[in-house]
Amino acid sequence: LRKEWSRYGHFQSSFREEPRPKWSFHREIRIPVHLELEETLVEVEKDVTYLIRLSHDLGYEMLKCRIKIPGGAYQYKKIPLQDVICEGQEEYDKIKEKLENTDVTIIILLREKKGFQIRGYHLYTDIYLDYVDLVLGTEVDVETIEGDYHYVIKPGTQAESSFSLKNKGLIRPYKIGGRGSQYVKIHVKVPTRLTRRQRQALEYFRETMKYDDEEPEDVRETETGRQAG
Repeated sequence: LRKEWSRYGHFQSSFREEPRPKWSFHREIRIPVHLELEETLVEVEKDVTYLIRLSHDLGYEMLKCRIKIPGGAYQYKKIPLQDVICEGQEEYDKIKEKLENTDVTIIILLREKKGFQIRGYHLYTDIYLDYVDLVLGTEVDVETIEGDYHYVIKPGTQAESSFSLKNKGLIRPYKIGGRGSQYVKIHVKVPTRLTRRQRQALEYFRETMKYDDEEPEDVRETETGRQAG
């Protein structure tokens, strides 16, 4: 510190105090823009309203503009405002003139989506199926951020098991590339109300599970045979 102090003339042999050097600081103003998960896949336009502090002397000024964010945005991605502004350029230029050594950037923040959990670039969801559907197999439409995805549940699928949909997660930064996966966990949906016929069928099924001496068949092999037939 003494070397720096002497370098800029703060200590002179004549004991005359010189003015301190004016340090230049570089700052960055980050304007948050929230996107829905679906909006990360396509180009979207957003209105921006942000109160920018110019300096201690100049105070604040309101920035209002419209930006166009290209598809491929991801959490915490930073984009220079100058690269995406499509309306309000003149107003922004006036504010920019008053900002010294300052970069104004957009930072992407993702909104939560009901039924979806975000973990890194992967998404986690749940589906609820009847016990019979797990035993015999079925076909389901799984909700993704791109719409419904048709998926075949194999016979004999176990409750609380999971399957993954590759490239149905969030977009990764270009340095990593690709997209994450969507992991879907299967739960059993237990009915709380039954008709008389349904109750009788279940009671009969329970009895046959206890006392039937017939050799059980593999439901997966049975299903394969039916498809082949």
